Amino acid sequence: MLTSKGIMLVEYLQVAVKAANFIKEKMQAQKGCIIVIEMAQQMHQDFFDDYAFLINGLLDLYQFGGKIECLIYALI
Repeated sequence: MLTSKGIMLVEYLQVAVKAANFIKEKMQAQKGCIIVIEMAQQMHQDFFDDYAFLINGLLDLYQFGGKIECLIYALI
């Protein structure tokens, strides 16, 4: 959760946005599949849990940060 006692934790939100941008820009294969990076190498593709956690995080970013691009990315 990105809030604490109703107060937005701006630093956590900024880090979360940076992480989401990294995933979108660096961890997406040509066909749109998310790739897992381990030890700076591609290891595996397409884990359902990875997609579920990513979508959950993107929806949190939209809900708490108003980042419409996160909602759009979660839906595609």
